[in-house]
Amino acid sequence: MRQNFLMICLALLFSCNESGEQVLRVKDYFDLDSLLDSQIVLLSESDLKLNKKVMLDGEQENAVFDPDTSRLKDEFKIFREFDLNKTNYVGAYETKISGNKVRYELKPDQKSPVKYLEIESEKDEVLNIDGLFIEDKEIYQHQREINISFSKGLITDYSVRGFQDMVMKDTIHFQTEASFQ
Repeated sequence: MRQNFLMICLALLFSCNESGEQVLRVKDYFDLDSLLDSQIVLLSESDLKLNKKVMLDGEQENAVFDPDTSRLKDEFKIFREFDLNKTNYVGAYETKISGNKVRYELKPDQKSPVKYLEIESEKDEVLNIDGLFIEDKEIYQHQREINISFSKGLITDYSVRGFQDMVMKDTIHFQTEASFQ
């Protein structure tokens, strides 16, 4: 009986990767995940359209979308990589406050692809989020800079800029600019 109980617990632990990750989360830093979750709900219930421009190595594509929850989850997936509330990031960032900005900067002796995350707010309302993500592996280097702007509690626009450089391949530069109107 005890062996069956352990097998069920192990099966639940390994089958629930996303919820298992949530159990290992902390709230030492700005809660970006919760902010994005609430924005998905608010924007999907709004009458706004998502205007998006993507540039990849000089080629440009424009599109307009209805921001439903599944599309927004995909759109915001890249921003979730900037969430610092993971157990392996506890103590890895120094918090610097300057006026209405809070900047979480990676300490020199720590390793994380998120180099910094900066939140500008006024009266408990987020106005702007900036961040830098750099992965430097043996076979590739990947860099992304994000900017998310808010007005009246909603995301108004965002951008992602960066590049990916792989061994034996050309460097790919990309840029995404999107706005809700």
